[in-house]
Amino acid sequence: MVRPHRRRLPWRALPGERADAYRVWLSEIMLQQTGVKTVGLYFEKFLGRWPDVAAMAQASLDDV
Repeated sequence: MVRPHRRRLPWRALPGERADAYRVWLSEIMLQQTGVKTVGLYFEKFLGRWPDVAAMAQASLDDV
């Protein structure tokens, strides 16, 4: 089903693409604390620093 009015969000896969579980999981955690508008800014910044689970796992707890 094509949804032409669906918002484009950085964690949402484009039609025909497979969702990235890390991005979806991260967005779910962030969205529990605040709204979509605010999460978008922090989401991209977080991904820039820790682009995948392995990168985040190697970081210190204080950094994350």
